[in-house]
Amino acid sequence: EQNAHGDLYVMTKKNSLKKSRDNLKVLLHLEMDSLGTLDIHITKEHTNIATKFYVTKDSARKLLEKNAELLKDAINEKGYSFTSEFLAKEKDIDLVHDFMEEEAPVGNMTRYNFDLRA
Repeated sequence: EQNAHGDLYVMTKKNSLKKSRDNLKVLLHLEMDSLGTLDIHITKEHTNIATKFYVTKDSARKLLEKNAELLKDAINEKGYSFTSEFLAKEKDIDLVHDFMEEEAPVGNMTRYNFDLRA
């Protein structure tokens, strides 16, 4: 029963998408009262899905690590291979900015901003 805020960045590189629909990158940025700031970087290459969870709170990292097998099992059931990594989010690193710089030039970018009670 706490508030959460999130940003979802959807960037499209139409030329790259035409070459290969099997390779995608996603960044989800969340700010939650109980978990703190959480950035989730997801990379899909063919049937391999890799995630990096950048967390500010050690308790959030422990909770995510404890439940990662549930996510892995669900994704594996869909026919994908799944790996996850849990990293401390450094205060001076702006993952959103770095992600956008890495993917430049971006053909189209949409930012979805949402608040919810979870």
